[in-house]
Amino acid sequence: SPSFKTPTKTPTGGVGATLGTTTMKRDTFDATPLRDLRLTDTPGIATVGEGKLQAVDLEVSSFVDTPSKLVGQYLLLGGNSQAETKMHAWLVSSGIRTQHATKVVEAVAAKASRISMY
Repeated sequence: SPSFKTPTKTPTGGVGATLGTTTMKRDTFDATPLRDLRLTDTPGIATVGEGKLQAVDLEVSSFVDTPSKLVGQYLLLGGNSQAETKMHAWLVSSGIRTQHATKVVEAVAAKASRISMY
């Protein structure tokens, strides 16, 4: 049977380094309370994406500057699989690359699913 070798960080910063960084960023995002996170702690959002989201107008705020506002936007869109599709489209229309928008939506939907609504 074929064996799977876990990618490791390469000295040149190859694919293994990106995978490890992405996984660590997601693990940190999942384990940290929203109030303690910066926008760039959200998987899929780096400095460039942060700047793009801070220029976006929302119904509930003048811009997105925290992961809490991303989760709020997701919940306002319905907090379900349809909201994931809408949020992905909203992120892409805001200038976030498609592959990064996917990471954002996955992380935000997972975080929102653990928020108590009472």
